[in-house]
Amino acid sequence: MNQRTMAILKAIIEEYVTSAEPVGSKTVARKYDFGVSSATIRNEMALLEHLGFIESPHTSAGRIPVEKAYRFYVNTIMDENLSNFEEEFVELSSYMEPDSFRKIIENVSREVSTYTHYASIAIIAEDGRDSIELVHVIKAGKREILCIVMMESRKTLNFMVEVSQEIPDEKLILFSKLMTEKLKGVKSFNVEETKIDFPDYKDDMAKIMKAIAAHIAEECEVDVIIEGASNLFDLPEFHDHNTARDIIRTLNEQQVLCNMFRKPGKNEITIRIGSENEIGAFKRMTTMYRTFDFNTRGMISFGVAGPLRMNYRKVLASMRDVDKLMHDMFRMI
Repeated sequence: MNQRTMAILKAIIEEYVTSAEPVGSKTVARKYDFGVSSATIRNEMALLEHLGFIESPHTSAGRIPVEKAYRFYVNTIMDENLSNFEEEFVELSSYMEPDSFRKIIENVSREVSTYTHYASIAIIAEDGRDSIELVHVIKAGKREILCIVMMESRKTLNFMVEVSQEIPDEKLILFSKLMTEKLKGVKSFNVEETKIDFPDYKDDMAKIMKAIAAHIAEECEVDVIIEGASNLFDLPEFHDHNTARDIIRTLNEQQVLCNMFRKPGKNEITIRIGSENEIGAFKRMTTMYRTFDFNTRGMISFGVAGPLRMNYRKVLASMRDVDKLMHDMFRMI
């Protein structure tokens, strides 16, 4: 894709983010100075459609971006100059005074929701700092494995996992030793991110690791704060009754939200677009989140959920500001 084609795709995406209406070649030619005719832009749009970045709704001659386009936009062509957003959000946040742990998160959530006009989701896990001390796996049946996990807090979990093949006892002894070596000291949020190489039983090892992560997550005491959910229903893509109902149902499933948003994301802001999300209504939305580890205070995942046509620059700016703000404020309490 050449520079002009990318610039036209960027214009289509940003126009659609603003208007929520299909974008035509005449609109692009009139509002964006590409120095070419609307016919040339129309040809470029035909190419973008052929490449699978945009599509034409049956009700309009204009084009709208699809999931692939938003991912390309975020990864490749989004303008990273965010200063015009950061200053405004800092002003909105500057009046917040240090208060209780939860109150700070409530305030930040409310401000981000007001600023972005999307929903904000914060998950506080005060025992998210708990780490693994020991893992032991025992054969309980031909293809059934009993997993025993002891946490540093001395909390002990045990559960069954069905594997795809019979695993010899000597291999399970090696499993136990290897998992304890790799997971000892790993915090509950980070289990699924830990990689263990056991080639002959790769799939079953991954299944056991996923089960460990899921059962630890279920035991964590969490507090979920959702602000601005009603903002979503102001957006045309969520006016449909069934879609709105799916969003409400998803936001009410606390454990599902925890499993989705608590993943660390390598200490970075994670952006999931459409089908990259794992659950319910979010498969038709964009989520952006960041997990913060505050050691003795536990872990917090903070995110924003909005439409596919999210204003990515604005939300990313607010998330970067939250990153700085959270660290500054927690040093004061």
